[in-house]
Amino acid sequence: MGPRKAKLLWACQEKEAKEIIQAYLARWPALNQFRRWIIEKGSLDRQLVNDFGRVRYFPVEKMAPEMLNFHPQTGVSDMLVRTVPALDAALPAGWEQVLWTHDSIDCNGPTETIHAAKDAMVKVATREWSPWLPGFEVGADIKIGKWLRPHPKEKPIEEWDGKDLIDFADWEKTR
Repeated sequence: MGPRKAKLLWACQEKEAKEIIQAYLARWPALNQFRRWIIEKGSLDRQLVNDFGRVRYFPVEKMAPEMLNFHPQTGVSDMLVRTVPALDAALPAGWEQVLWTHDSIDCNGPTETIHAAKDAMVKVATREWSPWLPGFEVGADIKIGKWLRPHPKEKPIEEWDGKDLIDFADWEKTR
């Protein structure tokens, strides 16, 4: 982000925004060097390739923000895409992935195997990302909360009552 955009976001003068940006980049010179390298490589090659082999083409030279966003955005996306089949294979019987939101995956399954499902999720999420990113691991934060209990036969939402909810925070205390 340049000083013109920063001054609008930070509600300051352009000169002050420029000084803040320069101080930030001076504090982390390797980051500044990496940013310049990404922009130079993308401008010369008119493309960038992430660690998973995904290619993004840049038809015009002045696409620095898109070039800088390419690696963090596509890296996380490609990791998530590779997590889905591994998680499907690792989850206990009766468990399924029901929702993806940004970097979260919500799963649903039988109460009896919730701890096995939690262990499977942690194992898949914290694996090393070789051969793509050797030595790189992502931490996992597994949360257990109130979810709907599956019914033997489906009911319309208007017929659900409080008994349909299980408080897994209480379940966790009894383990």
